[in-house]
Amino acid sequence: MSKIKTAFENGKAFIAFITCGDPNLETTAAAVRAAVENGAGYIVDFKVVVSMRGRAGIS
Repeated sequence: MSKIKTAFENGKAFIAFITCGDPNLETTAAAVRAAVENGAGYIVDFKVVVSMRGRAGIS
């Protein structure tokens, strides 16, 4: 089973969207740790999502 399927086994998943490096890397590390400690199944860098949307022609 894929990791994404596993994350959604119960019908929903906690996916944390974090802007990495904002305001600094120490804050990013703390935010990632807190998300994991609170059950995040996935952590996504918001800047990467915005970049991918632009490449896909989605505004």
